[in-house]
Amino acid sequence: MKRYILITNIWGRKADKIYGWNYKDPTRNNIVCDEERIEFDTMEELNEHLQLFQDFCSTFNKAERKDHYNDVWLHGDHNRYWSYNDRFEFNTPNDRAWGWLIADREKLSWTWGGEKLREYDNRSNKLILKDKLFRGPDEIPKNYKWDDGEYDGWLRFRWGDGKNAVGYEDNKKHKVVAKEEIIEDDFDYDEYETIGEEIEDQYAKIEEKETYKRLENRW
Repeated sequence: MKRYILITNIWGRKADKIYGWNYKDPTRNNIVCDEERIEFDTMEELNEHLQLFQDFCSTFNKAERKDHYNDVWLHGDHNRYWSYNDRFEFNTPNDRAWGWLIADREKLSWTWGGEKLREYDNRSNKLILKDKLFRGPDEIPKNYKWDDGEYDGWLRFRWGDGKNAVGYEDNKKHKVVAKEEIIEDDFDYDEYETIGEEIEDQYAKIEEKETYKRLENRW
């Protein structure tokens, strides 16, 4: 795998193969999205491809942004949700929205451009994005079927705080117990806490490796 990832999206509405473009009600034309994911060794290579992508996008009409939420009343409660299909007005067959994401595997970071991606933007779950971008090809078997709630657990274990890992114990609790057991004397507390934290970190890393191996064997 290469260091840099470029994901590009171009989306809009497509005319029906039989009936053609519905001019009376453009929303009846299906939404289509062309996505491309390419990896690069250097940012110079990536930027060259990105420039070609932007040149190609300039051949389309830029869709008008709507920016509105859908209002829903359920059991007397008012809720608002965002619909990605409703972010733009696609009134002609040549109207398009486009954007891209650049990710860095070493830093586990990413940046957006254009209209971002059709189904991902700043409101998206950061752990899901990390999983989509950085998960290794052999970490989870292909076409693995997740049980209810299992994927959320994986996200937290792999990309979050890891507190759902087997054998995890809160280091803060250990620090409190350690302080209570020490008798007041000339003992160097600062040095003791520093050594204790180093030992805890070592054990935490060992537990994380053992837990990860158990998960690999399980899946």
